[in-house]
Amino acid sequence: MRITIFVVVGLVALFLGFRVFQIASGGGAQRSSKPGYEAFMDANRSITAYHGQTAFGNTADACKLAAEFASTVKTITQTRFTGGKASALSTSKGEVLVHCELSEGGCALIAHIPELRQYRSDVRDALATYAWAAAQQLVRSRSSASEFRLAVGLRGAALYGPVLVGRPVGPPASSDSGTSELEKLYLFFVPAPRASSATRAVIPAPTTTSATAALVDSPADPPAP
Repeated sequence: MRITIFVVVGLVALFLGFRVFQIASGGGAQRSSKPGYEAFMDANRSITAYHGQTAFGNTADACKLAAEFASTVKTITQTRFTGGKASALSTSKGEVLVHCELSEGGCALIAHIPELRQYRSDVRDALATYAWAAAQQLVRSRSSASEFRLAVGLRGAALYGPVLVGRPVGPPASSDSGTSELEKLYLFFVPAPRASSATRAVIPAPTTTSATAALVDSPADPPAP
């Protein structure tokens, strides 16, 4: 009897794990005809699971931005937040996975945060604040033009949490998860004419940047998840 129960529980766990992976990779999502959807889903699939790469992008410069952002956010989660439990089933294996979509008019950073689902809402909001500040510092040196757009999307194993859209300077418009929120990100993935084909290269994680140091040394301590 006990063996039967263990087998059933194991099969249920495998099925749920498969469904999480399927949803996260877009297999269980309803396809959309909205501009930018296909490119967004390709990028989203690249940060579903860790396979030796943490940074992805549509150009070489975008890959560098993704690597810097991944390093910064990972440092923040490790030094500013405590209490989360690592899961052996985590598809990110403890790594922050980031894709950066960069164009002349904007930049979108989508990030897979380890165990994001374990964060309380107030802690998740605090992380979003740190992540937004880090993203602004990264892109501000490249463009502070008033028309330049910036987006940050944080996701866990499957679902997106905060989606923030704004400018390199000033506060973002924060929102929760949902199809309408993801559609805000699609716009950053609308193909634009480029001189060369898109590159999705692996960039080694950089050493601690000034943005990381400034955020980590901040005196404010958010609550533990």
